[in-house]
Amino acid sequence: MLTFMFWNTGTRLPQELVVELVVEHDVDVLILADCPTPSVDVLKLLKRVLPSYQAPFSACTHVKVFTRFSPNFRWPEYESSRVSIRRLSLPTH
Repeated sequence: MLTFMFWNTGTRLPQELVVELVVEHDVDVLILADCPTPSVDVLKLLKRVLPSYQAPFSACTHVKVFTRFSPNFRWPEYESSRVSIRRLSLPTH
């Protein structure tokens, strides 16, 4: 089962809490809206405990997406500065 976590952080990102929740709930895709922290800094925090996490490129400035899936399984469908639509296509077992 896939686990997604969405959080509209507003003007403040409680960094330790986000990482704690991602680990505790085994989150596969983390989506942060209006996050003031640069993606590279969030990714560094995630990679300390979950090295497989990645931050795919996005033209969307209001939504940041982080995932543990390879780029082979995900690609953008539509993006603007405020919207990001992604397709995730995982191999079947």
